[in-house]
Amino acid sequence: MKKISIILILVILFISITTASPVKIISENKIPKSNPKYFPKSIKYSDWKPAQAIHMLAPDFLSFTIDADTGFKVWRLGGSAEEMGKALTYPNGNDNITLTHAQHYYSQTNPTNLSETYILGSAGRYKPFAALWRLKDKKLVAWVPSPNPESDIAQRQLLWDKNNNNIYWYCSANQLVKIELNLTTYTYKSTVWDTFPQFENITFGLGSGNFSDDGSRIVLIGKPVDHKTSDDKIILSYIVNKKNIIATKKIKEVNGVTLDWAGVDPTGNYIVFNDPSKGNSTWVLPFNLKGTPRILYKNTKHSDFVIDKNHKAWIVFGNWQGIFASKLETDKLKRIWPKLDTLDSEKYDGSQFTLPSGESASGHISRVSSRNGVILLSRNEDGGLYFININQPEKSSYIGNTRHGKRPINHPLSKAAWGVDSHGEIVSSDGGKDYYREPRATASSSGRYIFFVSDYHFYGTKYDSNPTPKAYLNMIELNYESIK
Repeated sequence: MKKISIILILVILFISITTASPVKIISENKIPKSNPKYFPKSIKYSDWKPAQAIHMLAPDFLSFTIDADTGFKVWRLGGSAEEMGKALTYPNGNDNITLTHAQHYYSQTNPTNLSETYILGSAGRYKPFAALWRLKDKKLVAWVPSPNPESDIAQRQLLWDKNNNNIYWYCSANQLVKIELNLTTYTYKSTVWDTFPQFENITFGLGSGNFSDDGSRIVLIGKPVDHKTSDDKIILSYIVNKKNIIATKKIKEVNGVTLDWAGVDPTGNYIVFNDPSKGNSTWVLPFNLKGTPRILYKNTKHSDFVIDKNHKAWIVFGNWQGIFASKLETDKLKRIWPKLDTLDSEKYDGSQFTLPSGESASGHISRVSSRNGVILLSRNEDGGLYFININQPEKSSYIGNTRHGKRPINHPLSKAAWGVDSHGEIVSSDGGKDYYREPRATASSSGRYIFFVSDYHFYGTKYDSNPTPKAYLNMIELNYESIK
């Protein structure tokens, strides 16, 4: 009898331990494992063709439609001020909801938190709150704090913490701010983590920044308070937990051209930046900013980092000649799509290749961080979304379409008439409004959720050279069991 009682006590203890709430909290902080079924069957170079997407109307707000090309659900999370205000009243009144509350800021920024349970939008321009969506039911659940007012447009970038499920960061004026959310009540605690009095404002790499994978390092960019008439920028190598600037580097303005971006690679070992004084090429230095910068490439468009199968850091970029990858420790440069070529970084000047019409890779690059070597390409020219692996450069995977880019074949207008140049890049001759049409796609860490900006405008019946900005945040939910 005593033996049975002991066994019952042990069973009860085991049940109470395994069902206690701390276990759930710990599991929520784990990054979802990358699952092979979340990656479609790859396509060989020889079989690759530009996307020809079927016409699709925009999904309803906070609802989805099925993509006839893939069978995947496509959700529209962002909406008009009226739609978003009706779903959840804005703290300062719905008339303060701006377009940027409804769209994601940039491809390098992952909108999902550590466990892929919440989605964070960008900051509204000159507005104090950003949108927070709950992923399990795709609902707008809270308006959370953001810079108010922003000193620089790049301060719209909000970054989830790399180690905590409920923490995100932003820059406001010359301060680095930490926000801790209660993910039940959506109340929050705001902490000024650090202040930089020698700068007018601070940004995460001018909108292209991110933390190293362990969350300890980041590149900040500031403008000196004594800048006078120049637009010189200062790169800061910053240790987050120690609140320590370990090195700085000034990048001078040259003939009106200034530093465009800088970032730390996922390992935290290197800083990559562009330099207008050197032909606006892209260069690399150790995180301590010591030594002579080494050139990585010229003629770049949008880029992001990856870690290869040997755990080495590369930066991947696209232009009108394909997708290229440059290894940070050796300057090795190679074209990985639509054909593999090994190149010399010093000699590559953008004139080596001539691609058939329609094969431009120009567009945004986003890292799929849980899969070594994998990037997401959002192609401006045909609106296609592709997974590409630098470890297997002969293959790529089509995962959907943003409904951006050139018109369908039954609307034979020139690229120029559609607001793109000969490289497939969006032309911004109308004060930047065409930039709203760039998909700027980004992937969650596991690669299961794909976010992109789209107004579905390019498949209309008439091109509007001065469109009303309606580029809303959309999300593809990858479910490969239903793929055709």
